[in-house]
Amino acid sequence: MSQQYFFTDYVSDDMLDRLLADGWRHFGCYFFRHTTEAYRGMHVPVMPLRIRLKDFVMKKRQRKIWRRNQRFVSVMRPFRFSIQKQLLFEKHKQRFHEHVPSHLFDFLSEHPERPTRVFEFCVYDREHLIAASFIDVGRTATSAIYAMFDPDYATYSPGIYTLLAEAHYARQQGKAYHYLGYTYPVPSHYDYKKQFTALEYYDWKKWRCFPNANPHLKSSAP
Repeated sequence: MSQQYFFTDYVSDDMLDRLLADGWRHFGCYFFRHTTEAYRGMHVPVMPLRIRLKDFVMKKRQRKIWRRNQRFVSVMRPFRFSIQKQLLFEKHKQRFHEHVPSHLFDFLSEHPERPTRVFEFCVYDREHLIAASFIDVGRTATSAIYAMFDPDYATYSPGIYTLLAEAHYARQQGKAYHYLGYTYPVPSHYDYKKQFTALEYYDWKKWRCFPNANPHLKSSAP
């Protein structure tokens, strides 16, 4: 298996858990998985990632990011599209210079709760939406789909904050895993995902502990 995909307009919570555990991701109704990917002129292995939530603790820098963002108003709720979110998406995508997406619906279905249950985590500075992330919700797992933020607030590390909030929500809901998409074994723009404790990667046969993902760090969780 090097690349596989399928389309569907409905996936049950149990089936989503099984797909995630087998290395699948999705954008809207398009489900896909691939073991290698072209990156900077070479083909590199794809490494799906997940956090083992019962062992997850924040590192010192992550605790600092969490505290700094408590000045803002945050809410987790079922996803609903809005012009405010699309405007944030337009501002966020200016950070990219290649493979630039055109619309939020490149990642999310236009129909709420299809093909999966999707929740949004939104962060506001008063009335101004400064960050938003979107997750799949299965029976025993959640999965990050997409995250975006206002570049003017980059000093607050909103991308890390929303991911921490996703993991916190998933553990509160009794989930076992929070999936982070994937990374590469070589340095890339996905390296921020490698900084979490209790991290596992899929070698396309079984899930293994990610190197240096120490679940026994002395720390506190929110």
